[in-house]
Amino acid sequence: MEKGPDYREVIGQEGAKRAMVIAAAGFHNLLLTGVPGSGKSLLARCLPSILPPMDQEEIFQATKIHSVAGALTREEPIVRHRPFRMPHHTVSPTALTGGGRKMKPGELSLAHLGVLFLDEMPEFPREVLETLRQPLEDGVIRIHRLAGSVTYPCRFLLLGSSNPCRCGYHGSSDHHCTCTPAQIKSYQDRISGPLLDRMDLTIRISAVPLTEALGLDQGLHQRASRRETRMESEEMRNLVLRGRKKQKARFSGAGLTFNSQLDGELLERFCPMEKQARSLSLEASEGMGLSMRGYKKIVRVARTIADLEEEEIIRVSHVAEALQYRDQQERTGIR
Repeated sequence: MEKGPDYREVIGQEGAKRAMVIAAAGFHNLLLTGVPGSGKSLLARCLPSILPPMDQEEIFQATKIHSVAGALTREEPIVRHRPFRMPHHTVSPTALTGGGRKMKPGELSLAHLGVLFLDEMPEFPREVLETLRQPLEDGVIRIHRLAGSVTYPCRFLLLGSSNPCRCGYHGSSDHHCTCTPAQIKSYQDRISGPLLDRMDLTIRISAVPLTEALGLDQGLHQRASRRETRMESEEMRNLVLRGRKKQKARFSGAGLTFNSQLDGELLERFCPMEKQARSLSLEASEGMGLSMRGYKKIVRVARTIADLEEEEIIRVSHVAEALQYRDQQERTGIR
């Protein structure tokens, strides 16, 4: 079991938990957006608790990177848990990508095989965020300096969070937004379109009313029922392991590990779709004005959803759910 708080601590965000399961199972990038206090950071910090354990090869890879970076300690000389890196928004491009006088790995490589969590992404400088684009595509970071060149692996799950505007309450039904339209657009534009296009899932979450969170609006029977239906990390981790098991069997000998890596001929080969599902994915993608990259992400996410349901064929319901996470990106205004 990986480190991290348990999802039982998260109240009233079952839809967001479902998105976290899909992200963890297929290694899909995920953006959480919502008003302050809605639980974005807690949802993110719980993610390590549902990640599958590292195998020996992954432990070796991660430990090697951390050793080169000088990040190992006497207490933990081996990386046994999937990395969960959370750099502050004041991080420099060099600290994120790596380099410096000794050409050490940066946060991107230290997150290899784990999670890179960027809390409040719009607060990061644009130049820092833009350094993510190519590593997200290639799974490696190439550093070129006067002292030479080096390539480090950086296959990580990018998890981001964002308020909808600077004051945080644009679109809220409970608080008045004090931002002007120009300020809202300026804030949202800090995450560029090309970077946003690399997010596989986006989910908008709302704050849970305090009385509901405390159960003050419910009787004892209702409170007990709510606790029983609340997804916890163990249940979610079992779903993730189910999805990973399907991928491991499918990709044996194909050189892939995660559904998020599918592309080209392999995307067609490993993502068979029923006729109605393919029609829906194409029509919806055209209607939403998605790029080819956006369309492929819909198919990859649908593949993971099908795996969670132990289905070999991608069906309409799988595509519809995948489109839901993309549609939320369009409707948040974060674009």
